[in-house]
Amino acid sequence: TRVAVNLVASNEKGGSRQSDALLPSVAATRSLEEAMNAPDPTRSHLAVIVQTNFQVVAYTRSRLHISTLGLFCDVQSYKRLPNVVFFHLTRDSIKSAFRLGVTADQILRFLQVHAHPMMRSGNQPMPPANVRDQILLWDRERRRVVMDEVWVHQCRDDAEF
Repeated sequence: TRVAVNLVASNEKGGSRQSDALLPSVAATRSLEEAMNAPDPTRSHLAVIVQTNFQVVAYTRSRLHISTLGLFCDVQSYKRLPNVVFFHLTRDSIKSAFRLGVTADQILRFLQVHAHPMMRSGNQPMPPANVRDQILLWDRERRRVVMDEVWVHQCRDDAEF
């Protein structure tokens, strides 16, 4: 919850400085895990709708919930009404969550657990299939290339080789 609290504090100060909040730590993972422990929207007061255009609509008044969503949603382009917050999922926002130690499965589980009750009643997957697939692709993308430190030794002639 420390990362979520830092996001709230930085938003209250009016600054967009998030360097302290975006350091890799287990706090981001813990805050998501704690938020997922309360799946009943009446207890957690969070109902999330993820649209196929990657817009996230969150029905909440809690700063902690908004900050938790800010871990993996674009906080630069959010819009807020009294009880609704609109975010967008972007490649950069998801990758910054990965750098914090949040996994793709945790993000998808959070969105599924806190899905709006009307979204849970239908046969459609939550989040939508294209959003789920894209988050998983962004996760695979970061593990596609592995960088290793190597040494290059150059021989002066064939005899050294």
